[in-house]
Amino acid sequence: MRRWLLCGVCMLLLISLSACRSGKTEFETKVDWVDFIMLDQTMYTHLPHRGIVADPSQVATETPIGFTAFEISGNIHHAGYQPKDGDAAFLPAGTAIYGLNDPSEPAVIAVKDPAEVNGFKLYTAEHSDFQPTAEELDLSKVIRIDIYQTNPSPKRLHVLTGAEMKDFIRLLEKGQDSMDQPDSSAVLTYYDVIFYGMKPYAFSRALADDGRDFIFYGKNVQKVSPEIKKYVE
Repeated sequence: MRRWLLCGVCMLLLISLSACRSGKTEFETKVDWVDFIMLDQTMYTHLPHRGIVADPSQVATETPIGFTAFEISGNIHHAGYQPKDGDAAFLPAGTAIYGLNDPSEPAVIAVKDPAEVNGFKLYTAEHSDFQPTAEELDLSKVIRIDIYQTNPSPKRLHVLTGAEMKDFIRLLEKGQDSMDQPDSSAVLTYYDVIFYGMKPYAFSRALADDGRDFIFYGKNVQKVSPEIKKYVE
């Protein structure tokens, strides 16, 4: 009996070693990839809900600067994989990559995406100075605010300038910091609030309506006055 057990263990070890030598494994892990593109040995990462292209004409679509060659998600299942030029986390092979017309932002690239406000998704180079953050959103320098309904696709509801824009900002500034989240049992409605300044990118922030309160996700989570509803209807 012991001899058979020993033989069985040896067979399992041999199968395991054979799998390792062939580069295969019986166990695969789910990897949560960051949304990235590798281009010219540089990793570019997506800027979700932070920086969006302010004007589609700022993207130099006449001549792509490259194309993706391989989609990582769904094809690579181990976190130790080293991305190569042309790899992208969630973009199919053949996706065109564009630069911006603004030479002062060489570390920014874009791909077309109809699900994004203004039709492009921005990526920034690793370790670049182009890192728009919530702290950089200076409401005193905003020159226009667009409000979009986000589902099922971006639909612009309002463009706020002048007195309306100032009133909207007043309501945001009167908001109270809150740890409350929207009522999860309610049917939530989300809006994208796009703040435009003088830069080639704009800032996107979320505004949620749970039927009872409005929650604004700015520098902090804030509960804002129900008066703001007039700007999202």
